[in-house]
Amino acid sequence: MLVVDAKTLKLHQVIGTNKGPHHIKSFTDSNGNDRIIVETQGAATLLLDPNDDNRVVFEIGPAKLYGQAYQVDADPAGENLYIDLVLGSRGIASEIEGVVAKVSLATGRVTYIPNIGMYPNGFAFTSDGKFTYVADSSGDRVYKIDNATNIAIGSTQTGVAGPY
Repeated sequence: MLVVDAKTLKLHQVIGTNKGPHHIKSFTDSNGNDRIIVETQGAATLLLDPNDDNRVVFEIGPAKLYGQAYQVDADPAGENLYIDLVLGSRGIASEIEGVVAKVSLATGRVTYIPNIGMYPNGFAFTSDGKFTYVADSSGDRVYKIDNATNIAIGSTQTGVAGPY
């Protein structure tokens, strides 16, 4: 992964990963620290500290999650990561129930939220942090998760399959 200085547009750093990064996004954690999420397909999701030369401060991978991460996002409070999991391989995603993993950044504890379509993909959070919405890539539904109970409390049809 290449890190480019936004002011000078010069290469600042090369960060090696086992597999290529797929999605990269930033957030501020619950302690006010800037963090960068690096999703690598089929390998670990990394959290980097951009204020400490992009040092890895947290890592979670398929062995602990029991599945491949596809999309990862932090909740509005910066306390948890929400990870769309593909169980098995992408080729059979439409045959297996989708799951979201909610990972506490304070403890590393993983809570699994089942019944999220067949291939969960992407998150939207309410501004108060009470609910999370997840699209199903294999179907035509959006699921609503109650973040206090970690239960999918409903879904609605979108009219078209997938989030794209």
